[in-house]
Amino acid sequence: MGAGLWAACGSTPLVAQAPVLRVEARAGVALSTVLAQADVVHEGRLEAGSATLRPGPSPFLGAALLHPVDEQLSLEFVAALSRGGLDGNGPGGRWHAGEVTVVHGTLGLRYRPRVRWLYGRAGAGLIAYHGSELAILREGSHTGLLLMGGAGVKPPVDLPLRIELELQGHSFGSVAFRREGGVDGSVARLLVGVTVGPGGER
Repeated sequence: MGAGLWAACGSTPLVAQAPVLRVEARAGVALSTVLAQADVVHEGRLEAGSATLRPGPSPFLGAALLHPVDEQLSLEFVAALSRGGLDGNGPGGRWHAGEVTVVHGTLGLRYRPRVRWLYGRAGAGLIAYHGSELAILREGSHTGLLLMGGAGVKPPVDLPLRIELELQGHSFGSVAFRREGGVDGSVARLLVGVTVGPGGER
């Protein structure tokens, strides 16, 4: 009886049952829609929403922690930072408004179907904009709720490398912008990049 129990315990892969945490690095380029727009007076008349501020294409760096739940599903926490220029555009032409830093973090799920080279991602988190030299951000931005979805593909190379697209949606507002009568708007961001690491694969 005792020998049977010992044999049963010895055949159980106890190490495989321990929690698994995997890490991957991320890098790429972030693209954004208009961050804010405002009414301006041009040549003596009011032009509604004719001045806009839009972050230019900016590089991002980030990392992800993944915990595989089973062969197809993983929990993931992702954090990333990007920094680039904020460009203005209005009736008088274009101008460079300054540099803006964007920090975001999300918690979500990654699902890998039976097709081993493809996976999908979805989650929610927080995003914040910083830029002390920018009038619109001088008093800080509100940390906004972020929703995201994405997909990744593994190219046919013998490396732990994947190409990934991530679409984010969030609202934007700041103390200074609201004080001047600005209304929170919706912003979409597209992150195009690569991930390096074992991902959620067992």
